[in-house]
Order: sequence, then C-alpha cells, then structure tokens
Amino acid sequence: MRSIAISEGYRTFYKGTTAPLTGVAFCTSIQFGINEMSKSICQNYNIKNGKNNPMKLSTTQFVLSGALAGVGYSLISTPVEHMKIRMQNQNTVLDPKMKFNGTLDAFKRITGEYGIKGLYKAFGTTMTRDVISFAIFFGTYEELKQKYSNPLNKHNLPVLMACGAISGVALW
Repeated sequence: MRSIAISEGYRTFYKGTTAPLTGVAFCTSIQFGINEMSKSICQNYNIKNGKNNPMKLSTTQFVLSGALAGVGYSLISTPVEHMKIRMQNQNTVLDPKMKFNGTLDAFKRITGEYGIKGLYKAFGTTMTRDVISFAIFFGTYEELKQKYSNPLNKHNLPVLMACGAISGVALW
C-alpha cells in the first residue's frame, strides 16, 4: 500500500468507486424488487395449486426468487463492475491517452469503441456469480427468518439483523 500511495497517491485507492457508488442503490432496488415480485408469483402459484398455506413459501421458492433477483442484479452490476475494474487497472496502461478520466469518460469511451455490449463483457460470469449468491442469500435469510422470528412479533430487529448477518456470511 505504501509503494502504491507513494507512486500514485492515496486517491488511487478510490479509483473506479464512482460507478459502484452511483449504481449500488439502483442495483439493490432491482435485487429486492425482483425478489419480492418473485415471492408474490410463488404465492399466486401456491394459491392456484391449492396449497394449505399458500403464503408460506418453500425453501425452493425462496431460492428461486433469490436466483431471479441475481439475474436482474447482474444486468446492472456487470457494466458498473466492468468500468470499476477498468479504472482500477489502468495503472498498467502505458499510453496516457488510453487512460480514463473518470467513470463518465470510461462509459463514453467503452461504448464508443465497443457499443453497449462492450460494457457487458463477462456478463455470463457475473450473472452466474450473482444468481448463486442471491439464491443462497435470500434462501438462507427467509428460512432463518421463518424459523427464528416470533409469528406475533415478526419485526424483531435483533433477530432480523442476525438473520441478515448469517445470510451475508453464507453468500460470501
């Protein structure tokens, strides 16, 4: 870290963070929105198929809902991460004309040279990671929440926080 800070300055540790910071709210809203929509579709499926407690989803339904959230999330996270990685790795670029002057410059130059598809390089890999990650995350979270939440007091903050923490560990 010291040698990087000396050669490039401390600001270099934050190169490429503008894209994820601006994209994280949008990505997260998509992730949670699709997960909730998918859970609702599963509940409607349960109703149509005469399940005894149609609002109670199975582990498979929670995992599937999380996986679909991962697909939606990767549609936004792929270009955001692509720009971030390109910005972080530009110290290896020898030609100063090839270096980006920020996230907007990276976006314009990548799409200018390769089109929108240039931002989606490695989409398959990112989507695979996100589908697996969010299937595990949401599946674990919902199962823990159902198991440890008191039905009369579903909004027990410490329990929900613990469920979220354990789910986050399972994701990673």
